[in-house]
Amino acid sequence: MSKMDDFRLDLIAATENAGWQQPVGATEPSNQVGVEYWRDQVERVKDLSERELDVFLMLGAGKSNRAMAQQLSIAERTVKAHVTQILSKLEVESRLQAGLVSYAFQLSPEGAACRDRGRPLVQSTSA
Repeated sequence: MSKMDDFRLDLIAATENAGWQQPVGATEPSNQVGVEYWRDQVERVKDLSERELDVFLMLGAGKSNRAMAQQLSIAERTVKAHVTQILSKLEVESRLQAGLVSYAFQLSPEGAACRDRGRPLVQSTSA
């Protein structure tokens, strides 16, 4: 089994154990340590500012800095600063990891609350 397969199973298990929606084709977790890791990352989302949360949710949708800047009517440099803050607050090393945490967050009950407030989520169509 590859590291990506392990990651996928850990992410599925973390969302499932928290009572979140289960993705299609989900299987059993392979590593309980990974489950705790992702749960901790999602818990840190509450530390983000409102604007950082907007950028964070767009990361989960795979948006570029330029697309985020245009949609939020801010400078691309400001988006980069928000991404840097997000990485620090979530204690992740890359934009990809932050995007994956965003995706997991959006499957959570807290993510559903963001959807109800009209925040941009992974279903966003523009990139």
